[in-house]
Amino acid sequence: MDGCARGSIVNTMATAPELDLDGLDVLGVDDALIAKRERLDGQHALRFLAELPALAACWQARLGLRGARIMPGGVLSAALACERRSDGAPVVLKLSAPPAASARAEAAALAAWDGVGACALLYAAVDGRVLLLAAIRPGVAVRPGDDDREDARRAGELLAALHRIPSEHIPAAIPDAPQELRWRFERAHQQLDGPSHATGLVSHRDLDSAHQTALELHEQCRGKVMCHGDFMNKNILLDAPGDWWAIDPRPCVGDPCLDAAFWSVTHQPGERVKQRCELVARAAGLNADQVWAWALVFAASEAVLVTDLPRARAHHRVLGG
Repeated sequence: MDGCARGSIVNTMATAPELDLDGLDVLGVDDALIAKRERLDGQHALRFLAELPALAACWQARLGLRGARIMPGGVLSAALACERRSDGAPVVLKLSAPPAASARAEAAALAAWDGVGACALLYAAVDGRVLLLAAIRPGVAVRPGDDDREDARRAGELLAALHRIPSEHIPAAIPDAPQELRWRFERAHQQLDGPSHATGLVSHRDLDSAHQTALELHEQCRGKVMCHGDFMNKNILLDAPGDWWAIDPRPCVGDPCLDAAFWSVTHQPGERVKQRCELVARAAGLNADQVWAWALVFAASEAVLVTDLPRARAHHRVLGG
């Protein structure tokens, strides 16, 4: 990675890696976070954490940064709040583990959005695994407000900004949606086979049916756009004036209703999802029935992928209409 790799630990270590606990502590990575990441992605997550202190130190030196501290979110990536040595400006250093395809796609999408609707990209390594981003302050994640109509309006307006890139200008690094859908449903199948809180709610057959529906919806769409791909509240931050900004995309080329549906399903799991689909569709200029069809797809996968039983049950309730 442009001279900052440390022996390709993430690629080659097959056994449990030795963690630099002191180095991780400097970054704000504590035992609870290590345990959480191990629970979510096992040895892959641990191998990334083993590499993280050296990578963070190297890239802070290369990019003139200091004070790196880990921010919430991520499993095989780390968003580190830093400041530039030259002027003290707040920035975010994002480091990702291989494979690099999704990292390259994220970098390409952020470059295409060019700081409109999404955080501004200041630097990207060739493979996308190192990104330097303008910080969004205060940068707290959006939470459901008292007025669902207003939340949907704001979500729809942000989606309209993100979906504005003409099809002929979508970067080649952005995959088609079926690739991202396959990744999502493969993870759901794996979760269902493991120790899952959602056991008994959704079956492998249900997941296969939802996956097939998603592929059919993708093929039927005639107005594909560059989607965010993971458009949910934890990936939408508030700035000081209260504007909404998208972060951490898993971009793909697909039906714009995909993004609207995922937000509708995850905004308040199990509550007024169909009505929310109608509201956000109206705000973003989309077909409400199409958004609802995608919402049923994501309700099935999220009923397995979420990590606590109440939310899993809430997503499962949506499948009853």
